[in-house]
This record gives sequence, structure tokens and C-alpha cells, in this order.
Amino acid sequence: MSWLGELIDKNSSDPRQRLELGQQILSELQTSKLPSDSTVLNDFCDLIVQWLCASNFKVTLLALEIIDVGIEISGDVISPYLIERISALVERLGDSKQSVREATIQLITTIANTPYCSPQTVIERVAPGLVHRQWLVRIGVMQVIRNILEQHKFEVDVQINRIIPTLCKLMADANSDVRETATNALVNIFCQIGEPLPSSIRKRQLIPEAKFQMLMARYKEAQQCGGIAPSTPSTSQRISRPLRRPLIPQKPQFTPTR
Repeated sequence: MSWLGELIDKNSSDPRQRLELGQQILSELQTSKLPSDSTVLNDFCDLIVQWLCASNFKVTLLALEIIDVGIEISGDVISPYLIERISALVERLGDSKQSVREATIQLITTIANTPYCSPQTVIERVAPGLVHRQWLVRIGVMQVIRNILEQHKFEVDVQINRIIPTLCKLMADANSDVRETATNALVNIFCQIGEPLPSSIRKRQLIPEAKFQMLMARYKEAQQCGGIAPSTPSTSQRISRPLRRPLIPQKPQFTPTR
């Protein structure tokens, strides 16, 4: 049995034991790549999804960190399994803890740059979150899409065009933060992709004329500021990495038989 399989077998529902096990997994990942066995990888990703949905936010953050490290050392191995489970990450965009939301935004953005994945696929997979019942998820998905667009604007124009009507609808969302984020998202898309989009929105009457004029005013302001639209700091501030420190005091590490 691989080192990962042995550690997976130690999984527990107890949060403290999960934190200890997670640190053991992280320790192994410092020196070992993920095994290529599909059964083990499926079990591993299922375990991570289970931890992502945990009520203990430290367990959730640790799961995000483990995925991040796994991508860093074995992105070519794990990315196909992660993209199939990305809906679990989208749910965490609505977490009550800002640290979890921020780490999730950055992680989904990272997945878009992994081997055997693509920014186009990630946008397509997260786009349903734009109409999620939880307003924080709607905002988080918009930030993910913004991040991907800024990195791959010449590769995702088809996917961006498909979500324009939804973003226009979100300008009339019941939540004011969602409305503001949608407005900024559209302005940023205008800055990245160019003039045809505003004309198309107006021609298709996707938003009322008064809101369109406000949107264009924001666009002109952004152009004067170097083509950068503001984001929503309270919910979508980017971080460079998920947590990279032990969440609990470390104990002597289990050394599985290879």
C-alpha cells in the first residue's frame, strides 16, 4: 500500500485527529509525490471533499492547504480529480470565515493553471455558482472569473461572452454587494476585452438604459485609472497562498511503510 493509502485509512470524524492526520499528509508531501494509482487518488480527493465540508474551519483550511501543496508537487496527477470535484470548492466560497473564502478563491484560480486542466474548463465549471442561492458564493465566483480573465484574457473570451447576460442580471441582485461586484466585474471585462461588449449589451438591452449609462461612466473612470476596476475587498481580497503554518502543535510524524 502507498504512503497515502495508509494515511487515508487513518481518517477520523474527530476534528483534532483530522488536524493531526492533515499535518502528517503535509509532512509526507514535502518529500513524496502523490501516487498515480487512480483508486488512491479518488479516495484522497473524496477525503479532502469530506474535510472541506467539515464544520471545523481549521479542518477546512487544512484541506485547502493540502490541495494547494498537492497541486504544487503533483499537479499533473491530481488536477483531473480536482476538476471533477470543483463544485465542493465553489460551496466554500460561501463559508462564514473570510480566510476560507479567500483561500478558496486563490485555490480555484490555481487549478485553472494546472496541467490537464484549463482556464476555459474552470470558468465553465464554476459559472453555475453565479446564480447560487448564497450571495457570498455569487461574489466569490465573480472574483475567481476576474482572476482567470486577468491571467488568460485571450483564451477565455468565449466563456466570458456566455456569462455576460448573467452578470447583467446580477446588477439587479437583491444584495447590494453582489450588485456592486457584478458592476465591477463587467467594467473589468470591458477593460480586458474591449469596446464590442458594451455595444452588444446595449443592443441586446441586457440592462436598462440608466444602468448602462452608469456602467459606461464606471468604465471611463477605470480607463482613466489604468484600466483597472475595483474589486470587493471585504469578500474577495486575494492572498498569495493558503495557510502555511501548523494549525496545531506538531507531534512526531507517522512514517508509513513504502
